[in-house]
Amino acid sequence: MPFLKPLFVLFVCSVAVCQIKAQSVKGSWYGVGHIQTDGNTENYLSELVLKVEGTNVKGEFNYYFRDSLFKNKVKCSFNKKTRILIIHKFPIIYFKSQSTKKAVMCDVMGTFELRVAKTESVLNGSLTSASEANFLMPVLNYRMLKDPEAETNKRKKTKVTKPKMAEENISKTIVAPTTLPTSTTNPTTKPITVIDQTQKDSTRKKEVTLKDSIKPIIVSEKPIVPVAVITEKAFNNRKKDYTKIIDIENSTIQLEVYDNGSIDYDSVSLLLNGKLILPKTMLTHRSVKLSIQLDENLEFNELGMFAENLGLIPPNTAALIIRDGKKKYDIVLNSDFNKNAIIQLKTNKGNKKD
Repeated sequence: MPFLKPLFVLFVCSVAVCQIKAQSVKGSWYGVGHIQTDGNTENYLSELVLKVEGTNVKGEFNYYFRDSLFKNKVKCSFNKKTRILIIHKFPIIYFKSQSTKKAVMCDVMGTFELRVAKTESVLNGSLTSASEANFLMPVLNYRMLKDPEAETNKRKKTKVTKPKMAEENISKTIVAPTTLPTSTTNPTTKPITVIDQTQKDSTRKKEVTLKDSIKPIIVSEKPIVPVAVITEKAFNNRKKDYTKIIDIENSTIQLEVYDNGSIDYDSVSLLLNGKLILPKTMLTHRSVKLSIQLDENLEFNELGMFAENLGLIPPNTAALIIRDGKKKYDIVLNSDFNKNAIIQLKTNKGNKKD
């Protein structure tokens, strides 16, 4: 029928608008940046305020370090199809700075993924070093939540009437008197008023029943499982694909991982001997650098790559550079949802000269 066509068009447009709003990063986001190094207690309580103007996203990245507040204007890019938010380079205070007044600043960039659910909206991601020349800043892992008060205030437009309490209803109950007929034999006798006992008893029963029906609601909080525990468990559930064995001379080596092909939004995690050393990170042409300490008590240290997704072009592919002193090794790793790419690092303790 002719009138159905405009209704269908209106329905499609409304659904599209709802999807665009659901995938928007506009608003205030809050989270704590945790440093991925052993034995470190410093963290960054952060606020990310974003404004969307057409295809451009800009705003502020504000954070507390110790007792000082630092503010940064940031420019971002957001891909609605992949829900990937890229925060362009901005400075952040070095986590080992002894004084906030004379602090060392490091350039970082952010990669976050937007996840939208009925209960909450989340930006999961990390800040990584944006400088190719230094290894100063370790990875800062974030889980940022959207400001719930801002979302709730938008919906509170109607007044909520206060429900009447049980006591108020009971106090307004009228107990009707019953008048007995006067005697014809004794006209001077006054009429006697009697309260209906059955109605009085029923009123008491209602009051008791209402009070007994009101029971306290017990809310059980679900334990928060760390990201490292979730990743390590998923890593152990996949098969190991042994790619290469490398003889290592030093106990401390440097790693660089990046996307060696076209950027297709591959995200990976790195694990050493089954323990997370690099949380979920999206790969780009800019390498992510980190330094790791090998366990010299083991003949082989296993370095594994865990595929967090398959990107636009499966499988998940990454280029890895291992620097062992003056030696350099270039390796290409492939992993998917069934297997992890594993490199065995052999420590040659017996070959070392005293």
